[in-house]
Amino acid sequence: MVERIEDLNLPNTAVSRLIKEAIPAEVKVSNECRTALARATSVFVLYLTAAATSVAQQKNHRSLTADHVFGGLEEIEFENFIEPLKAELENYRKLMKSKKEKKAAKPNADKTIEDAVVDLEKLAENP
Repeated sequence: MVERIEDLNLPNTAVSRLIKEAIPAEVKVSNECRTALARATSVFVLYLTAAATSVAQQKNHRSLTADHVFGGLEEIEFENFIEPLKAELENYRKLMKSKKEKKAAKPNADKTIEDAVVDLEKLAENP
């Protein structure tokens, strides 16, 4: 697993970005506060992961899914987080589907451009 407990902390840049998004711009956050929030966040993630793992094991599942995380949130009595997280997960899935569709459509777009160039060349040959 891990050699030191510090290896389990989230990256400071990620935590700093989250802090910046959560508080007004005029509020200053000390380095000590950032460190405390990073450690608290890591502890929460580990606690939720353990609860989600427990839910998965009760169902004899070997892989964690979003549903296990939602069950873990319920188990640790954070039910009020479930609905907002489900909404965010749905938004994320829509975004990923949209990106995937755009990526799949891109070769068709290139082909259309090539076809247009060929058509222009034909027009230039036959005035």
